[in-house]
Amino acid sequence: MGVVFLDGDDTNELLVPYVRGLNPTLDPEQIRQVYLQASLGEISARRFWQEVGFPVSEAHPDLEKNYLDNHLRLDPEFPEIAARLAGAYRLALLSNDVAEWSDYLCRKHRLNGFFGAKIISGVVGIRKPEPRIYKKLLATIRATPGDCVFIDDRLPNLRSAAHLGMKTIHFRRGPFDCYGEFYPDASITRFPELPPVIEVLSGANE
Repeated sequence: MGVVFLDGDDTNELLVPYVRGLNPTLDPEQIRQVYLQASLGEISARRFWQEVGFPVSEAHPDLEKNYLDNHLRLDPEFPEIAARLAGAYRLALLSNDVAEWSDYLCRKHRLNGFFGAKIISGVVGIRKPEPRIYKKLLATIRATPGDCVFIDDRLPNLRSAAHLGMKTIHFRRGPFDCYGEFYPDASITRFPELPPVIEVLSGANE
């Protein structure tokens, strides 16, 4: 959930260093591959910790809870803006994440009330930017691509949404050089910038 949380690349910036801090013998790519399996629902969160070298009796849930509670930081500006937007639009969450982790974080930070629908890669077995996960979301919310404004911090994810016909907003959290051949419809760096941008893009769909 790189838009809702402060660290966009949580796998490389948070999870890999956290696991290697506990088990320095692990190769970062090995951790990434095991996480990929978990985020596709191919293995459980419990199995993830086993695969990175921790017996269940030692690893679950203490190591997992410590990681989720102390390393993933909710953007403090999100709740107020989400509450405002939820009063005017239907909000949905499309996230690449381990199913159990997403469920825990949504409950912990009381995010469920903001979203009318949630599509999590670990539940459906598909990850962004695969077009099928966007189509799954559209079917769930019964909307056409032209009805939607899609926000993400990663260009490949935005590109897939744009190819389907969605309006796109790039949430830029860190240094950024250029867009190359693909340009989103808008870009923002903080949540307070979002409502007027969505209003403009939503008006363009009318």
